[in-house]
Amino acid sequence: MEGKRTGPSGGCADRDADDCGGSGSVGQGSSGGRPYVVLVSGTFNPPHKGHVKIGTHAAKALIETGHTVGKIVYSPVHDNYVVNKILSTTDDAGGTDGTLFLPMDVRVKFLKS
Repeated sequence: MEGKRTGPSGGCADRDADDCGGSGSVGQGSSGGRPYVVLVSGTFNPPHKGHVKIGTHAAKALIETGHTVGKIVYSPVHDNYVVNKILSTTDDAGGTDGTLFLPMDVRVKFLKS
């Protein structure tokens, strides 16, 4: 999965870290060394620019301490987790609050686009 992929959310998934950051500052630190992978996991329901900032911020922090970041990977959790999270949210009458969720394939598509 090479190349820059941004979508309506500004998100990215499994790609070179320097493609993800936009500024080109994400990549190799001053001492080089083995490349690290920044893994960001969550519901991403829906994915948005804030999710991307979490990954790029972590990568930049590693680089500032001299590490090399090879990739930033965004990993959405399984649909069962999202459904259980929504079902555990109740309104005053004891029912769910009507929150909808995007299925995993849609969340992954947004992150890849």
